[in-house]
Amino acid sequence: MSEQVFATSVALHRNYEDLPFSLRMPQDAETCVARAVEASEKLDSKYYLYPVKDLDDTFLREMEDKWLVPPTMKDKHWANLLIRRDSQVSIAVGESDHLTLRSPMVTDPGDAIRELDGIAVAFAQGHPYATDDQFGHLTVSLRHAGTGVQVASILHLPVLNMLKQVSVIAGELKTQGRFELLPLKMPRDQEAGALYMLTNQFAQENTEAMLSAMQDTIASIHSRENSLRDRIFKENRSRNYEDQVMRSFGILSYARKLPHREFLTHWSNIRLGAAVGLISTDPATIDQLFWDARPTQILINARGQADERAINYLRADMVRARLTGGL
Repeated sequence: MSEQVFATSVALHRNYEDLPFSLRMPQDAETCVARAVEASEKLDSKYYLYPVKDLDDTFLREMEDKWLVPPTMKDKHWANLLIRRDSQVSIAVGESDHLTLRSPMVTDPGDAIRELDGIAVAFAQGHPYATDDQFGHLTVSLRHAGTGVQVASILHLPVLNMLKQVSVIAGELKTQGRFELLPLKMPRDQEAGALYMLTNQFAQENTEAMLSAMQDTIASIHSRENSLRDRIFKENRSRNYEDQVMRSFGILSYARKLPHREFLTHWSNIRLGAAVGLISTDPATIDQLFWDARPTQILINARGQADERAINYLRADMVRARLTGGL
C-alpha cells in the first residue's frame, strides 16, 4: 500500500430490465439467482454460491473484513453471494440492486472497473440491463445511476484528524458535490485509526474523468496532511506529538493485552511515526498489522477457539512478534 492511499475498493451496480428492482418476491429472486449462477459457470474462474440466510456470523464477518460485502449484508437474508475462488471478486444478488459486483484491495481502480464491467457484460448475455438514454444504467440508489461505478479510497490522515481539520475538508468536498469524505467505520461503529473513506458521490460522469478528479482530490488532501506533518515534526519538532508516537510504539511492542479499539489508536500513531522517520519499522509490516489484528482474523487463526478476552491476548502476542520479535 502507498502512504497516500491505504487501500482502494471498487463496486459496480446493475439491474435487469425485465425484473422488478425489488427482489423480495421469491420467484423474482430465484430468476435472478439462476441467471447469475448460469452466467458465472461460463466464466473462466470458479464462483461459489452462498445464500445469505444460510451463512453464520463468522463467515459474514470474514467476508466483511475482506471488503467483499458491506456491514449491512447480514440483514439482507433474502440475498445471495457469489464469491470467486480467489476472493478477489464478489457478486451480491439482490443486496439492493440485482447485481452488485465488488473488487476489494485493488492496486489500479481503472483496471478493476474494467474487469468488473467485463463480468457484468457476461452476466447480461440474453438479459439486458435497465438503462435510460439520459441517466445511463438505472439503479436503486440515484448516486449509482449512470456508470454504476463506486470507488472507495481509504486515506490515513492522522495529523488532520488530531487537529480537527478533516471535517473542514469534508465540508469543502460536500459543497463541491463530487466526492464524500467520511470516517472509515469498523465493527461496532468504532473509528479506524484516523482512516477516512473518499468516495464518488454520483456515477453520472465518465469513469476516467471521475478517477482523474479523485486522484487530484487525494493529492490535494495529502498535501495538506503532509504540510502539517512537516510543520509539527520537522519545523517545530513538537515533543508532544513525538511522545504520542513513541508511547504508542512502546505499548504495541510490550503490551500483553490489546483490545482492538486501543490497537487502532496506537497503530495509527506508529504508521505516522514510520512515515515521518521516527520509527524504522517497515511501513508494509505496519500496514499488514491492520489486517491481521482484526477480531475475526485472530479468531480464524485460533481455529475458533478464543473468546474476546483471549483474542485481546492473542492480538498483543501477534503485534509484539511483528514489531520486536516477541519480547
